[in-house]
Amino acid sequence: ADTFSIRGETILLIQCRVDPECKSAQLFWSLPPGCYYDCLSAVQNSASANVNNNINHVNDIMETLTERMQAILDQRRGKLQSLINARLGYHPPRIKFVSVPVQQAIEDIMKEEEEEVGIIN
Repeated sequence: ADTFSIRGETILLIQCRVDPECKSAQLFWSLPPGCYYDCLSAVQNSASANVNNNINHVNDIMETLTERMQAILDQRRGKLQSLINARLGYHPPRIKFVSVPVQQAIEDIMKEEEEEVGIIN
């Protein structure tokens, strides 16, 4: 469970794409939105009044966190793959984790929610 969480928040699995031959699958993931908001809040509360510097600092922190999580996912992918293989009983696609910027993930989620509301109305 720790593989998929940062500070107690689970990473977002955005989308899964499987190739036509079912030999590989890309799992698109993002850091949890709370991670971004916590970082933004911490930087805004810092002494720097320069908004551009604050935004750049947040982006740098998020990039570092994303790189660290990607390294963890890459390192533990084999163990996850073996669990999936054992559970399904056949040779499923080989998994590859692909990071998506958290800002893009938030925008995509908001867009999906707007589309759902549009469908209901």
